[in-house]
Amino acid sequence: MEKKIIAILSLAIALIISNSYWLFKIFDAGVTQAYQSVSLEDNKFALEQLIRIFPLVIKGASKSEVIAAADIDKNPNYIFEKDGATVVGKIGIIFDKNGKVLNVIKAWDGGH
Repeated sequence: MEKKIIAILSLAIALIISNSYWLFKIFDAGVTQAYQSVSLEDNKFALEQLIRIFPLVIKGASKSEVIAAADIDKNPNYIFEKDGATVVGKIGIIFDKNGKVLNVIKAWDGGH
């Protein structure tokens, strides 16, 4: 009788551990998917901004024209300077002293 109780308790503990593992895996997959979704949206928005400003950069447009084109949301409150770049939405635009675009970076990176 005692061996049956030990066997049942061992199986119950194994079941709890197994279910806990699978619950963790499901939770982890959900969190990963949420972060992936946000990342894809950020990249999509940044690409839309780049597509809008690219023709202007080729033509040598002024800094204000490039910023206006990049401001898809038309929300000037979210335009600011950080680490030498003008951040507009999801991109950071680095201008030279004459207002011409030198480089474009991802705003969430901040890297040059």
